[in-house]
Amino acid sequence: MTQLSRFQLWVSYFWIVLVVCYEVNYVLQNYNNEEDAVRGETAELDAAFGVAMAMMTLLLSGFMTVSHMHEGVKATVVGSKIEGIIIALVLTFSVVSCALTTGPARGLAVDRYGGLIHGNMYYLSWFAFANGLYLASRYLNEVYGINFVDRVNSQSSTFSYWLMLLISSIIIIAASVELRSTKCA
Repeated sequence: MTQLSRFQLWVSYFWIVLVVCYEVNYVLQNYNNEEDAVRGETAELDAAFGVAMAMMTLLLSGFMTVSHMHEGVKATVVGSKIEGIIIALVLTFSVVSCALTTGPARGLAVDRYGGLIHGNMYYLSWFAFANGLYLASRYLNEVYGINFVDRVNSQSSTFSYWLMLLISSIIIIAASVELRSTKCA
């Protein structure tokens, strides 16, 4: 299987975040419907904050995409600590975006019953997060020689399965705690 270059990852990240930004902006523009009125006053604030997170991520990923194409900027930014800092910022924004988008009670992509109403926003926010993790892994491998994939695979044959179980359990626990505090309180 051919690995994607960091340029290809930045381009895909840019397009994913562009769709998420459009969807979050759509939710903000159409705030005045009954669904958001039921969710409370914080729904509009969450939507505005979601637009801010998506826009900052879009600007950073757009900057990195252009940096890979422009030789002068490429020499300064690509493969340097600046790119590492931008990847860390993008991952932070992705985590916040996932929390705002997919929360069962106040999530921008779910209705008041926890049903999915904006599928593109819901799934692409998680895909952007996963793409950001892969981008960080590729950056650490290419710049510092740290290869997480080989390290995990060399530990044991079942370690990666246990790691995936741990990560998915943490996500489910966080969603369950939020759901319980809103539905059972």
